[in-house]
Amino acid sequence: MYWVGCMASYRVKEIAKSTVKILKHAQISFETLGSNETCCGSVLIRYGMLEEVEKLAKQTITTIENKNINTVATSCAGCYRTFAKDYYEYLDIKPPFTVLHTSQLLADIINNGKISVPDLAPLTVTYHDPCHLGRHMGIFEEPRQVIKAFNTKIIEMKNSYMNSNCCGAGGGLMSTYRELTAAIAEDRLREALETKTRYLITTCPFCVYNMRKTAETLNIPIQVMDLTEFVIKRIEGKL
Repeated sequence: MYWVGCMASYRVKEIAKSTVKILKHAQISFETLGSNETCCGSVLIRYGMLEEVEKLAKQTITTIENKNINTVATSCAGCYRTFAKDYYEYLDIKPPFTVLHTSQLLADIINNGKISVPDLAPLTVTYHDPCHLGRHMGIFEEPRQVIKAFNTKIIEMKNSYMNSNCCGAGGGLMSTYRELTAAIAEDRLREALETKTRYLITTCPFCVYNMRKTAETLNIPIQVMDLTEFVIKRIEGKL
C-alpha cells in the first residue's frame, strides 16, 4: 500500500503524483486508502496529544489490516517514523505490517532492475537529510543511492548526515512559529547555495513545502524537489 500522508495529499500533491507514476512505471502492484486515509498522528505526537494519536493509530491499523496489506510505503518521513517507531514507543502498538520509506522502496526497485535507468547527461545536486528520516531513523544511504543511480553527483552541504540542519517545518513549528520556520529554512537554503548546485533534493513533504516556499518568497535561486519528483523527471528526460 502507498500511504500518501496529509502533506502529499493536500500541500505538495506533486509528490503523490510522482510516486504513483514511478510505481506504475516499475509495474509495482499497489493500492491506496483514498478518502479513507486518516492522519498518522505524527504532529499530534510532537504536541504530546497521545490519546488522540492512539485513536488514529488503532483506526488506521484496523483499516490496513482489513485489506490484508503486508507492506506499507510512504513518501513522508514523519509518517514513516510514526508507523515504524512512534506507535510502539509511545503507545505500545506494533503495526502488523512492514513499513518502508519510498527512498528504501526506490533503492530496492532500482537494485532489482525494475526501473531501467536511461542514458542521461551528468547532473549535480545537493541533498538535505530530513530529521525524521535521517537522525531519527538512520536512513541516509538509500536516498543517495537512488540519486546516484541516475548519473547524478551529490555535493554534500557542510552539515549533512547526522549533523544535518533542520528545514524548520517539523515538530509543529510551522503551525505556530512561521517566522522562525522561514528563518531556519532560509539558513538551510543558503547552505545549499554554497554547494554551487541548482537543485536541492530531499525526502520529506514538510521539508519540500517549507524550503520551496521560502526559496520562492526570497528569490533564492535553487530548485527544491522531493526524491520522487527527481526520479520521475530523470526517467522522463525532463531534468
